[in-house]
Amino acid sequence: MKGRFIDRTGQRYGSLTVIKRVPKPTSAKGRAAWWLCRCDCGNETIVRGFGRTKTCGCRLIGDRGITQKFHKEYVVWVGMLNRTRNPDHTNYELYGLEGIKVCSSWRKNPGGFQSFIEDMGPRPYEPDGTPYQLDRVDGDYGYSPWNCRWVTIKENILNRSNVRWLVDPWDGERLCSSEMATKYGLNKGTLNSRISLYGWTLEEALSVPISRRRPTVF
Repeated sequence: MKGRFIDRTGQRYGSLTVIKRVPKPTSAKGRAAWWLCRCDCGNETIVRGFGRTKTCGCRLIGDRGITQKFHKEYVVWVGMLNRTRNPDHTNYELYGLEGIKVCSSWRKNPGGFQSFIEDMGPRPYEPDGTPYQLDRVDGDYGYSPWNCRWVTIKENILNRSNVRWLVDPWDGERLCSSEMATKYGLNKGTLNSRISLYGWTLEEALSVPISRRRPTVF
């Protein structure tokens, strides 16, 4: 028999006020309900059930003097801490459980957020107003001054581990597969299939027109 559903909308848990129930993340395990909450600091966060989580993460490390001036950077910083340290965070399995950590200077108490701002600087914006994202240069390592940078959304996508990188055999330019396909007037799927499915060399995959078959070698 299923337990009775309890609507927690409007209730408070520590510094969190429940806004609404949200769908369970695809990567999450268990049957607990997930809730969108707003912290007293102004940040919004998603939590699983209610138990250990009482804040969005802002009270784990307090830097209240500069959080208003750099509020948007503060939200990024809190998100970084949550996904690496909070088991209730929707992406904890992709970060915390994978061993991704935040360097000690960015998580110290107090002063972590101030160190983050001093190292990273204000969050840049694209000409259309789209904010840059926090990116790890090497996905195998955690968050630290030497491994983090502000990048555009496009640059962040290209840095993900599942992106195939290719080196142009003629001019040495390093491009992802979609950019390489565009450069030579090919469809990305065609280029990837020629390399992965048919075993073509990159030179063949780029130079043979789509209307022609690869020469048969006897």
